[in-house]
Amino acid sequence: KHCFPAYTDGFQATEPIFGWPPGNMIPYQSSSELNTAWYGTGILAYDGGGYALDFPLNTTRNDMVAAMTYLSDNRWTDSQTRALFFDFTIFNPMGRFFLSSRLLFEFLPYGRIHTVPSFRVMRIGLDSNRDYAVFVLDGFTYCMIVYYIYKDFQTWKFLGGARYWKSKWHWLNWIIYSIFTVAAVFKLRYWFISFQWVWGDSSLDATQAVFDFEAHGWTYSQIWNWTAFNSIFVWLKAFGYFKYVGDRMSHLSSTVIQASNDISIFLFFF
Repeated sequence: KHCFPAYTDGFQATEPIFGWPPGNMIPYQSSSELNTAWYGTGILAYDGGGYALDFPLNTTRNDMVAAMTYLSDNRWTDSQTRALFFDFTIFNPMGRFFLSSRLLFEFLPYGRIHTVPSFRVMRIGLDSNRDYAVFVLDGFTYCMIVYYIYKDFQTWKFLGGARYWKSKWHWLNWIIYSIFTVAAVFKLRYWFISFQWVWGDSSLDATQAVFDFEAHGWTYSQIWNWTAFNSIFVWLKAFGYFKYVGDRMSHLSSTVIQASNDISIFLFFF
């Protein structure tokens, strides 16, 4: 019997292994060489390096069946294999969406194979008038956020720290600003990579994978997660303006403010 240490980034075999087509050897490549990001959605975390088989876009079904059959018959995975990733991407030309699919098979030490599917939908770049309009409006929104931060800072200077922080509305403002900032960081990262891809080097072989759609899709999903989370607080902020609508809405706003502690606890748990 052979015993192997628990998987860590430091305990990885780096000797070349056989691959496809028959007779080809696959070298170990780091995450920077493969252009893949760290991945931690499974039971274990993986640094993005490993042995990669890249099937060109013009690969036929018969070619793929032959490759999988050959690798299976020759035991491409063995007792030292800890994870196997199948990555493929589909493009919808009508909706201009990419679907990134990742199927992870984790070979656990006690013999079980743990599967983790991941499907992420995203857009890359700006390719329609609607995309440009949304991009401009998003920029305008963040300009307004910067303006309101400046106004809140002036209010803080005028009232002083103790009086300023007594108001729950001021706390709510800074919660909203903080979440907007987190979402902005993800957006900047997303757009920077998107534009780098769209306006990239046209001399690259279009049949080869040179882009980590999984990592980019994760960034895209985080933008929407933080935006959706922030929408809860933005709607709470809207209650502060209901007093200008009428007496009934003013009473509703007052009731929500008085119950703010209970609402906060409810939102935290549910």
